[in-house]
Amino acid sequence: MLHFKECTNLHNKKANLENQVNVLKASNIVFQNSNNELLTELNEANSKVINLTIGAEKLDKMLNIGKVYGDKSGLGFNGNDSSASSFSTKFIKATISVVSSFGL
Repeated sequence: MLHFKECTNLHNKKANLENQVNVLKASNIVFQNSNNELLTELNEANSKVINLTIGAEKLDKMLNIGKVYGDKSGLGFNGNDSSASSFSTKFIKATISVVSSFGL
């Protein structure tokens, strides 16, 4: 009878341990999925930081060159283009006086 109780106790312990292993396996899968999501977020954040660093380096380089605001040279713009910003307004003094004929 004692031997039967020991076998039953060992069988129950084995079943309990198997259940614990199954719970831990499921928990492990959840943690692995969470870890993968966090790694993806970390990689995205790293690429954003790298892009910001590259942009900051380019901005620092341009500021160190001494470019003034509005100077687009070296950025792919041609200074000889006739764009709206390259036209200047010139005022010319009138040489002929204009007489209005409405009042006559």
